[in-house]
Amino acid sequence: MLLSKNFTLADESLLQHEDPSLNILTSEKVLSKTIPWINLRTGDIIKPRDLELIQKYDHKPIKEKLELFNQFGKDYAILFLSILDSSAQTETLQYVVTLIEEILSEDDKQANLFLKLKDPADPNTARLPLGPLYKLLMTESNDWYLVSKVCWILAVLNYKNRDIDPKDTEELFQWINLQIRTKQNPLEISTALGALQILLRKDELRETFYNNDGLNNVSGLIKTYAASNSTAAFQILYQATYALWLLSYNSVVSAKFGENQVIMRLGGLIRTSVKEKVIRMAIACLRNLVNKGSNNEEMIECNIVKEIDKLTQRKWADEDVIADLDVINQSLQKNMVELSSFTIYKQELFSGELEWSPVHKSEKFWRENHKNFEENNNKPLHVLVNLLRPSSKPLVLAVACYDIGEFVRFHPQGRQLLQNLGAKEMVMSLMNHDDPEVQKQALLSLQKMMVHNWEYLTR
Repeated sequence: MLLSKNFTLADESLLQHEDPSLNILTSEKVLSKTIPWINLRTGDIIKPRDLELIQKYDHKPIKEKLELFNQFGKDYAILFLSILDSSAQTETLQYVVTLIEEILSEDDKQANLFLKLKDPADPNTARLPLGPLYKLLMTESNDWYLVSKVCWILAVLNYKNRDIDPKDTEELFQWINLQIRTKQNPLEISTALGALQILLRKDELRETFYNNDGLNNVSGLIKTYAASNSTAAFQILYQATYALWLLSYNSVVSAKFGENQVIMRLGGLIRTSVKEKVIRMAIACLRNLVNKGSNNEEMIECNIVKEIDKLTQRKWADEDVIADLDVINQSLQKNMVELSSFTIYKQELFSGELEWSPVHKSEKFWRENHKNFEENNNKPLHVLVNLLRPSSKPLVLAVACYDIGEFVRFHPQGRQLLQNLGAKEMVMSLMNHDDPEVQKQALLSLQKMMVHNWEYLTR
């Protein structure tokens, strides 16, 4: 697979479009400069033959550069890396990393030539090819252009290394996670995600990234940027879902997506995103996740079934999207038949859209499931009480009041649990609601809270 040019190049143009005042450094601008190579010779950074090699190579058309690299590739690779290791001139460093990026973008097979430089027995090449690059990555944090190129080169070399030990990438993964967690500049985050879009094509690296808390960090970007309508936010969301999609191909990692609200966030994306490419990528990711671990149950609880049904009604030019939606829908529908009534109830509850479905009026349901409201530190009960807020729809308020009353009626400690959550006061305030049905259900719910023998009272 031919690796496309630096993923960040697209991001540069996107941000330039969003803010034309940005004076973003590009590969073209850097390669148009003239570097005084003779100064490197004078400073004994390069040797006489190195000077001859670089002068023969510099500012030539890419086809000529590729021909020279095919002839003297090892010499050029060592020369470029030695300059990166020894020079302190910013423009020189930017220029050389751009030369490396250019040759790898034109022919990614040249990565193998760089990788063959390492010889643990030779002190001159023991650190090659990654050592000088990692050095720049860790020390040039204020030069986004330089860091973005170095990050891309490291990603390509790690991806192309057939004999890679996943531990060798941990330093790069740690750096990527740090950018994702701490950076505010979209360009810096996009640079890290661009590297992931390369690295995570390799299955043995997916679990390594997961073990570095990568899944949680990437999904956190969805939470951060989902509500933004900026061009940069859309790009980050696309790259983040792309990385999650690649992770979902690993059998071990895919079963972990139910953790840390990743599936819930993907469901939110397909529900709210206005960018089709983001929705398509989220759908592709969910398709890989069905029937893995507890993912199906998590999708049902997040009401993804409803969103998939809506998306199925849309017209899609991409047949893969139609096929993915069909697989997801069939898998979840099958599970819904098999799942318990409380799981179905939680799906409705966590969606925040309560309605008068049969389960609410079933005494059998409340008798068998009132204890289930205590799972995960009373999470279902917390969600139910939160739906009593005045901002909820009248139908939701009415059903929530009814459910609160039924919970009290069947749970031995129901009154105390609800009192601890302030539910009684919330129900009382709804007795003055504008909607008559809400008033009625609030009154009935309050009566159930106040008496100890509801069945006797209703005789």
